[in-house]
Amino acid sequence: ASAGPAVVLVAEGQAQAAIFADAATLEAAGKTRQAAALRMAADELQYYIEQATGAKLPIVAEMPATGAVILLGGSPEAIKLGVDADALAEDAFVVRTFPDRVVIAGRYTDTLDSLVHCCGTYWGVCDFLERFLGIRWYYPGALGTIVPKSRNLAIAPVAYSDAPVFRKREIYRF
Repeated sequence: ASAGPAVVLVAEGQAQAAIFADAATLEAAGKTRQAAALRMAADELQYYIEQATGAKLPIVAEMPATGAVILLGGSPEAIKLGVDADALAEDAFVVRTFPDRVVIAGRYTDTLDSLVHCCGTYWGVCDFLERFLGIRWYYPGALGTIVPKSRNLAIAPVAYSDAPVFRKREIYRF
């Protein structure tokens, strides 16, 4: 990871960052399923950060000129920072910080029916929530989800990626 200060996303229960998800550009390019998968990842990230900290980070379609931002997906802004989601393996993702930026980007694969199972960015969001907020999903529903509370969320410099050992993150029933 590059050296530098932590990226402050929430301070004392107040949003200090926005979530950038450029789904409109994907839709304009005819990539409606990819846009829906990106929106789903953004909604999940926003929901769980709010559950954990009380702060609702706005989801924006245009890159803010100033302030901290979580960039989701393989946007041109992420590519300018050197994160190319299309170069990753299937279902892989990368999480990387830059000054006032957290990039969570994964490769999109349009081969499955489920939006979750085709979006590396979604898997990156889930990993991010587990690592940095301590959220755990033991089984579906509110009773199976553990969301630790904190009024602050700052991400120290980090750079990591992950990919499934097997070709896909899919369970096949026989």
